[in-house]
Amino acid sequence: MSSPKKRVLFVGSPGTDEVAQWAALRELATQRGFECTRTPTAGGVRYVVATAEVLGGSRSPAQERILHEIDATGLRYLSVHAAYGWMSDDSSPGERP
Repeated sequence: MSSPKKRVLFVGSPGTDEVAQWAALRELATQRGFECTRTPTAGGVRYVVATAEVLGGSRSPAQERILHEIDATGLRYLSVHAAYGWMSDDSSPGERP
């Protein structure tokens, strides 16, 4: 039996200043055995990475729904910088403070 997939959920569309960072994070995530997704799936989401715009409160109705689902899990949303740091040493960012 294979182990459950670990997922990184990306929320938002990165601006021009975030695109390269998101690409680097996606590559690192893949190297670390994570599945990168834009759709919340049942179980396995370990990191939720959101754009600066989404973190700042500018969200579409669809993004609001996704974040509402994530709120129920206790996971916190990370910026691309924070997620890269956590994933670099593969420690869990833990629950929202």
